[in-house]
Amino acid sequence: DGNLVSYEVDNGTLAGNDVTFTPVAGENVITLTVTDECGEVAACQAIVNISLNSQPTATCP
Repeated sequence: DGNLVSYEVDNGTLAGNDVTFTPVAGENVITLTVTDECGEVAACQAIVNISLNSQPTATCP
């Protein structure tokens, strides 16, 4: 509806379009929450699964 006035992630650091975080083995959930100038809020989650000694996998909606 309106222009974004704030955005945050709950499990990492957001810089521009990039999220950085320090993962642990197992499931890591990152939630992005945005708020517009009208006070409307939306959120989206990304799940990153970390298995020791293998490549990480990301599950995105």
